[in-house]
Amino acid sequence: MTSILQWGAAGKQLLVISKPRAGVGGDEPYRVGELPYKQDGTGVVVEHEASLGWLNIDDGTVESIDAQGLEVLEARWCATAGRLAFVTRSRGHQRHCMQLWIKEGNEDPFRTAEDHVSFSGLQWSPDGQRLAFSGSKIEGDSIGLLCLWEFQGGGS
Repeated sequence: MTSILQWGAAGKQLLVISKPRAGVGGDEPYRVGELPYKQDGTGVVVEHEASLGWLNIDDGTVESIDAQGLEVLEARWCATAGRLAFVTRSRGHQRHCMQLWIKEGNEDPFRTAEDHVSFSGLQWSPDGQRLAFSGSKIEGDSIGLLCLWEFQGGGS
């Protein structure tokens, strides 16, 4: 597991981000096809996208959540509304750009706030009708502004 994000509503699952680690043996070189490159003592972490899932604390199994095949950076579950918000990273030369997705129940996720390029600090309102986050519409901007997304049903 890379990150433990929060408990599920019933207290029997954890929302987690996991990223597989590629093993490198001995002095063999490892070819890195994309950056960032990280070696933290447990293996090389490259060319593997972080995935989102629910970890069952009773048996250790992970139920994957469809993140459109993109690398997940952050997520927040709202048990009241049965709604999940998650942030993904773009691929290729646009890896600095992010997307915000909303998933309801078993429905496919939909992208929202498409005019933004960065997101962090996702927080649902208690009723699950609003999502607050820090974000920016300017690539490379180091200052995030408080943003509020309001759910209007079916991909607002």
